[in-house]
Amino acid sequence: MTELDKLKKYDKNLLWEIPIEIYGLHIYPVIMRNVYEFYDSISTLQINPMELANEGIGNTLSTLSYLEIAIFFCKVDKNFQERFNTILKLAFRVSDESIRVGSKDGKVNLKIIQNGKEVEISSGKFNRIKDIICYQNAIDIIDLRENQRILEANKRIDAMNSANSDISLEDQIFAVAAISQKDIKDIERWSIYRFKKMTSSHDVIINYKIFKTAEMSGFVKFKSGNPFKSWMMRLKDGTKDLKTIGQIANTFGMKAT
Repeated sequence: MTELDKLKKYDKNLLWEIPIEIYGLHIYPVIMRNVYEFYDSISTLQINPMELANEGIGNTLSTLSYLEIAIFFCKVDKNFQERFNTILKLAFRVSDESIRVGSKDGKVNLKIIQNGKEVEISSGKFNRIKDIICYQNAIDIIDLRENQRILEANKRIDAMNSANSDISLEDQIFAVAAISQKDIKDIERWSIYRFKKMTSSHDVIINYKIFKTAEMSGFVKFKSGNPFKSWMMRLKDGTKDLKTIGQIANTFGMKAT
């Protein structure tokens, strides 16, 4: 069972926007009102030491736990510390004063005061908390045990997709508001997870309508039938980022008649 599979037990919490309880703490889904701060800070939970320009530091940090790596960067970079604390404040819904760094038996730990109760988080526990925060807010989880070449390839694909898109977050919010017939003030209260799911669901429905209309017109045929079998069914991985007619035709065997 992969780490991602282990997190799927929290899917009900994500769907109904219920805090996830673990180690005596409540981890809350971040809402769209705080999306800009969240996206600006989430990289503090996605450090890959092997990608650091200084190979010596990277090799040293790779032997540490993720919490130790984060604390190291907090000490040498005030901006990193502010962003790291932002993520913790949003996830636990606490203030700066409720976040403390300490050590026990020579090992670094984190202390969170939530609802008047202080909870000590060890390095091992923080690994799970870090993954939950990412999973809960539809952010890719960096697994340092993965092959570095695979991680680098995925990073390049993400960069290419971002470079080919000029849609801003603001554009996305207004688009979802328009198609959902919601005021953006309503979306402000949504969780980031709900917003991203709504965005992808609308995308599936629109694509289904486009392909279904093309198929019914008689001008387009698909080798294996309409790739969108249902307006509720998304495409399998590998087809979700198609951007050109050529790519679509090549993948789905589409041809004009």
